[in-house]
Amino acid sequence: MAIPSNPSFGSSFNEQAFRDAIKSTMQMGSPNAVAEKATFTWETLATVSNPNSAGQPFDFNQPALTVDQREEVLVDCAVEFVERSGTGTAIGQFENPRVVITLLDEDYELVRTASKVKLGGNSYTINYTAPPVGLFAVTVYSMYATADDES
Repeated sequence: MAIPSNPSFGSSFNEQAFRDAIKSTMQMGSPNAVAEKATFTWETLATVSNPNSAGQPFDFNQPALTVDQREEVLVDCAVEFVERSGTGTAIGQFENPRVVITLLDEDYELVRTASKVKLGGNSYTINYTAPPVGLFAVTVYSMYATADDES
């Protein structure tokens, strides 16, 4: 947290009340059905013996030594859909909708390494996290994701 030059500035800021109000607002805007809520996922990582330079086994019939598969995680967040104009090509028009997911620092730590997020049955690839912004001891993160396929 950056320390203001005026030590009394923000002294009445109630961090817990702010967190509670923001989380309540995120919950209020969240879909009721669990299957439609923002669900963060990770790629399954497999370790093989004697992998090639791409990390793949030379023998695809060889079983993996270890498989690291994380459980899906639901956290309170705000989701903003960003409509993108389609790009026309010779074979048709392609839409690539994006979402901006806003998280408080405590929840961001639980999902910061996620590679994808499911929203209402659609999968989005997390592209990057914008530089965070702060409000005294609270840090707010925005993750940007692009639809893999939108139904």
